[in-house]
Amino acid sequence: MTLPSFNLLAQSILSGIFIGSLYGLIGLGLGLTRGLLRQINLSHFGLVFLGGYLSYQMGTVWKLDPLLALLVVPPLFFLIGVGMQWVLAKFAITPFNSLLVTFGLTVMIESGIRASGRPTTAGSSRTTTSSSSPSAASTCRCRN
Repeated sequence: MTLPSFNLLAQSILSGIFIGSLYGLIGLGLGLTRGLLRQINLSHFGLVFLGGYLSYQMGTVWKLDPLLALLVVPPLFFLIGVGMQWVLAKFAITPFNSLLVTFGLTVMIESGIRASGRPTTAGSSRTTTSSSSPSAASTCRCRN
């Protein structure tokens, strides 16, 4: 039995610490909105996901520096979050209704991100066989 290299172990440990810290910060945001504002904001996770996706797109598609994305994306999503909390407070939404509204918003955000994803490889078409005729192959464009 061979043991993994020290570099692999160190990378795995650091990766676990960083990802755990990220999840902790996301959960902290949820806990703060519940404790201080008395609203359950499940869209917090969707907004973090959208911010990460936007930062990735800025770096890969738009060819912008990731540090510029760091200067643009967090303040933008801070303003979006403040606006959302203001709307929820303005209409005096109960905690249960805020749960429903923000869950629906999360589903819409994630569906929008999923719908905007385009295959990046040329071999994204798949060959499938029809159930009525097993020998006839039809090509369909399927999203991954």
